[in-house]
Amino acid sequence: MKKHAEQLYYRLGATLYMPAIRPDLAQRLTTTQAGSVVLCTEDAISESQIEDALKNINKLLMSFPQINTNVFIRARSPQVLANLLALDTIDHIKGFVIPKIDHSNVHEYKEAVEDSGKNTFYLMPTIETEIAFDNQELIRLRKFIDTFPVGIPCFRIGGNDLLSLLGIKRPDYVTIYETPVRIAIDNCITAFRPFGYQLSAPVFEYIDDKNLPLLKKELMLDRAYGFLNKTAIHPVQVDLIQEILSVKNEELDLAKKIILHQDKAVFKADGQMCEPSTHINWAKKMLAIDRR
Repeated sequence: MKKHAEQLYYRLGATLYMPAIRPDLAQRLTTTQAGSVVLCTEDAISESQIEDALKNINKLLMSFPQINTNVFIRARSPQVLANLLALDTIDHIKGFVIPKIDHSNVHEYKEAVEDSGKNTFYLMPTIETEIAFDNQELIRLRKFIDTFPVGIPCFRIGGNDLLSLLGIKRPDYVTIYETPVRIAIDNCITAFRPFGYQLSAPVFEYIDDKNLPLLKKELMLDRAYGFLNKTAIHPVQVDLIQEILSVKNEELDLAKKIILHQDKAVFKADGQMCEPSTHINWAKKMLAIDRR
């Protein structure tokens, strides 16, 4: 499972979140264009709705539709994860999103995974507590998650929760990279990506048409930061996310040239200097995406 996790990351596209309490989950799963969907039992619903949400998920799994998207469930707590793993039909989904992962709960989540005896699913832990602002604590968390017996397609970054910790609500005229959360994003990249883990870009919470130019600007910065997946909270965001975060033909062509000339110190292509010794990892990543 672990060796296939990165390939799954390349297929996630826009990850559309849906409250697990919705009565029309099956219909929405069959019509969505999102590369992946998360049925949320955490922030999207209230504490009093958890039992109904779990019943709704079980109903969906009992007559799971034929779909082309990867379905995950955001488990509200280790106990909710354990309850979901106990369902006979849980194999219909691809895996789980773990919210607010840090040292206060990571051991319980691992115990829930191990106690289930199941390891054919994937986990996407979400960094959205104060740990995001402490690089050394992120490294310590990464080393513990290394011991999990399941694949990790990516770590997700909870931008709004991190803004909340700082007492900030992002205004509708700046990208996430123009807020203090950029520091947390940098920390996550340096703590996880050099060690084989991918990351998902934070949500853009504005969904009106007038905000699409700003979403486009943020997506271009997401690409510059190496993200190929982003959380979506509304279907209107899906197409733009998947268009901008997809790998372009010119990128694939350049990657092939770098691989072809990897024995050279430096060469010119498409108006830029290419140095295989430093660009080879990027090139291999692009070609791996092309083969997904």
